[in-house]
Amino acid sequence: MAVSIISGLIYSTMLTLVVVPSLYKILISWKIRRAGANHQHQQPSAPHHSA
Repeated sequence: MAVSIISGLIYSTMLTLVVVPSLYKILISWKIRRAGANHQHQQPSAPHHSA
């Protein structure tokens, strides 16, 4: 039983300190690239002049 508790603590520590921050960084960089790609594909709209 002690082995399962220790391995669970090690697993949760690695998950918290390594996997979650890495996944966050990957998703943020993906979001920034996606936003940049969407911004480049948009055509600038012509200014509206009222007469």
